Amino acid sequence: MDIQKNAKLSKPKIISTYNKKQAYWYVYSDQSYWDPKKKQTRHIRHTIGKRLTKDGDIIYNNRFKAEHAAQALIQTEISTTELMGETLILDSIVSELKLHKHLVAAFGKISADRITGLAEYIICTKRAPSWSGDWAAYRNPKIESMSSQTVSELLCSLNRDKRNTFFRSWMEENRCRKGYFCFDSTNIGGYNTETNPLVEYGYTHGHISLPQVNVAILSRQDTLVPIHSVVYNGSRHDSTTLKNLLDELEKLELQNICITLDKGYYSEKNIELIRNKGHDFIIPIPKRVSWQYDIIDSMRDELYTLSARTEVDDHEGNPQVIQCLSKPIIKNGHRYYIQVVYNPAIRADAEKKFIELLAGCKKELEEGVYIESHKDLYDQFFDVRDTPKRGRKVTEKISYTSEFQKNYAGYWCLLTNRKKPKSEIYSAYQQRNTAEIFYDTFKNDLNGDRITDHKLESYEGKMFVLFIALAILTRLKRKLAMKRNGNKTLGRLKTYSQLLFRISTLAKVSFKGKYKPIYSTPTKLQTEIINNFDLKWPGLT
Repeated sequence: MDIQKNAKLSKPKIISTYNKKQAYWYVYSDQSYWDPKKKQTRHIRHTIGKRLTKDGDIIYNNRFKAEHAAQALIQTEISTTELMGETLILDSIVSELKLHKHLVAAFGKISADRITGLAEYIICTKRAPSWSGDWAAYRNPKIESMSSQTVSELLCSLNRDKRNTFFRSWMEENRCRKGYFCFDSTNIGGYNTETNPLVEYGYTHGHISLPQVNVAILSRQDTLVPIHSVVYNGSRHDSTTLKNLLDELEKLELQNICITLDKGYYSEKNIELIRNKGHDFIIPIPKRVSWQYDIIDSMRDELYTLSARTEVDDHEGNPQVIQCLSKPIIKNGHRYYIQVVYNPAIRADAEKKFIELLAGCKKELEEGVYIESHKDLYDQFFDVRDTPKRGRKVTEKISYTSEFQKNYAGYWCLLTNRKKPKSEIYSAYQQRNTAEIFYDTFKNDLNGDRITDHKLESYEGKMFVLFIALAILTRLKRKLAMKRNGNKTLGRLKTYSQLLFRISTLAKVSFKGKYKPIYSTPTKLQTEIINNFDLKWPGLT
C-alpha cells in the first residue's frame, strides 16, 4: 500500500471483462503505476458497474455513484492546456518525409496516427510504449486514450502482411536508381529464450554468447532514410540475411539498385546472388581471400604514381586524397571491377606498431618473461644466447624492414560490378556509415539496445514502431545539424534532446465556453526554431 500511495498513478482507464457465469460485462476503473521493487507495471482496479452487452450503457454501482456525487461538488477546471512543442516539430518531420500517407494506406488512419504517436513518444521519452497514455495526456491526443492493453493490441495488429504493404509504397517513395543503398545488421539483446522464438543465443560483439535478436536495415545513403528492415533469429549469421532481403526486394518491386555491404557479407555465393537479382554491389574483400594479393603485388609500383592519386570524400563528406587504382577482372565468367586502395597513413601507423611490438618482444626475451602468442615472433626475428659470464644476449636475426615490406598493411580492395569512376565507388563505400548512424540512434537514442521480451506478434510490432521512430529521428538529427551550421542561436542546441526540451513549453490553452484558445509567446530560441524548421505557430507575432 505504501508503494501505491507514493507511486505516480496513470490516468484512469475504463476496462470491461466478460463474466460467463453472470452473463454480463464487469466494468472497472484501471490505473497503472511502476513498482520499483518488482520492476514491473502494476495495476489498481476498482469495480464501477456493469454492462448487459459489450457496448451497452454502464450501470454504475452505488459506490461509484456516491464518489461521483462527491466529486461533482468540486469546481471543475475551466481550461485545458496542451503542450504542443515536441509534437509540433516531430509532426513536421513526418510531413516532410511523407510518411503518414504510406502508413494510412497500409494500416488505416487510426492505426497510422497511433503508430506515429508512439514513435514520437519513444523519441521524446525513451520509455516503453505501454506508458504512452500518461505522457500523451497533455501532449498528443492521438494516443492519450491508449492503455497498456490497447498498445499491445495495436502492436499485435501490425502484422507482416500490413508491414509489407507499407514497405512496398515506402520503397517506391524513396526509389533512387542512380544512388546507393546501405545494408547492414546488428544484434538486439533479449531476456528470455522461452517467450519469443526470435530470441536465441548468438554471438554479440566481443564474441560473447547471449540471448539476442538480429535486425538488419536497408537505407538510402544520400538522404539517410531507412526504407526496409528484416528481423530474424539471434542464432543466424549476418551473411545469411542477404538472401531474405533480396527475395523481399524482388517481391516488393525494388529493382536495379546498388547495395554497399560490409566485408562480413562477402562470399562468392552472395556475389552471384546479387548479380542474378539484377542489382549492383560494392563490397570490401576480406583479408582471408588470397587471390586479391596477386593483384595487389602486380599493382604496388603503380600505386605510388601520380596516376593513382585520387580525390575522394571520407565518411563525413570531407575531401581527402588516397592512392587508388581500378582494374577489370573476370570471375566465374562475369566481369567485375576491383579497386586496390593504398593508404600511406595507415601503413605508417602499422609499421610503427610493428616496431613497437618487436621492441616489446626483445624486452620479454631479455627479462625471461614470455608471452605464448609472441612465440613465432621470437623464433623469426631474434637470436638468444646465454653465457655464464656475459649472461643473456638478444640480437636481431633478420631485418624487420624487409619483412614488413612483404605484408599488406595499408592495402585493401573493393569489389564491384558497377562501372563507375574509382572516386565515386570509393566515396559511395565510405558513405555507408549510415549503418553506424542508424544503429547508434536505434540502440542509444531510442533505447533499443535491449528490448523486453514479448510474444512474437507484439515484438515484431514494436520493432516496426522503432523503425518508424528511427526514420523520424535520423531526419530530425540531420536537419538540426544543417540548421545549426552558422547559426549562433541554434548553435546552443548540441543534441536533438535539447531541441525538443527547449521547445516543449509551447502551449495551447483552451477555455471552456470560449471560442478562441490562447497560444504561448515563443522565446527568442523558440522563435528561431520555428522559423528554421518551417513550423506554424499562432502565438508568433
